[in-house]
Amino acid sequence: MERWCWFLRRAQELTTEQLALLLPDQEFSEAAKVLDMIAQTPEQLQEYNARLKAQRDEEARIIHARQQGIEVGEARGIEIGEARGETRGLRRGLLQGQILQLQQLMCLPTSTDAEFAACDQDQLNQMLVRLQQRFKGEDV
Repeated sequence: MERWCWFLRRAQELTTEQLALLLPDQEFSEAAKVLDMIAQTPEQLQEYNARLKAQRDEEARIIHARQQGIEVGEARGIEIGEARGETRGLRRGLLQGQILQLQQLMCLPTSTDAEFAACDQDQLNQMLVRLQQRFKGEDV
């Protein structure tokens, strides 16, 4: 508290460098810089404010660009995921159609949607191969 009182009483009599030597703490250095800024001419203050505004504008531009990049990336990821899902769904649907066709040709009970849903892609492929072998008369 005493140091702040001393600073406030004597700061106008000393330079920023002298204050930094006498009171090396960061708080006093920052306060001295603020006092220097207040003491500047209107033109110097205007230049300072312009630099400060430019820095803040650049930071805001970078933050905005990052946010846009994230949004574009997310949208592309969703599009790619949906496209892959459609392709997988198409393949799965074709596979199920082949299985049903072979089951019907061989007068076998046809698989239900629930039975198909319980199978993964590999299981469906194996089912198709077995049905194809059986259709051709090969031993299963």
